[in-house]
Amino acid sequence: MTRSLRTSAVALHPSSPAVRETGRASIRPNPLDGRGRSRASARAAHGFARAPGLTLDLDPFDLRAVMAERWGAWVRRQFRRPEEAAVAFGVTHQCARNWFDGLHRPAGETVLMAVSLWGPAFTAHMMGEV
Repeated sequence: MTRSLRTSAVALHPSSPAVRETGRASIRPNPLDGRGRSRASARAAHGFARAPGLTLDLDPFDLRAVMAERWGAWVRRQFRRPEEAAVAFGVTHQCARNWFDGLHRPAGETVLMAVSLWGPAFTAHMMGEV
């Protein structure tokens, strides 16, 4: 059983607190809500330490938090419609729609395509320098 199915089964189980109180499963507005899901707890759990040779002051957790929003802004700037972005990057319409809405981050190969297409302007935008 996959994790998502297992999680769904637990959330909809009749004995779960949310189902007992309201008669239906509650949906959390933020998937990061809950015990141990903050950026600080992720740092503590994964032992985040800066690499000795890394000179830039980059925090991967902060970059991850803003990646979907910055990517969505860039895609909206470059393409008029999600369909155009989907064709350009070879993804589904739904994937491009999620980018336009700022819900999802791109995969690594998509970012590499964008870097090769737009170069320094793209990099500056994604790093928040624009």
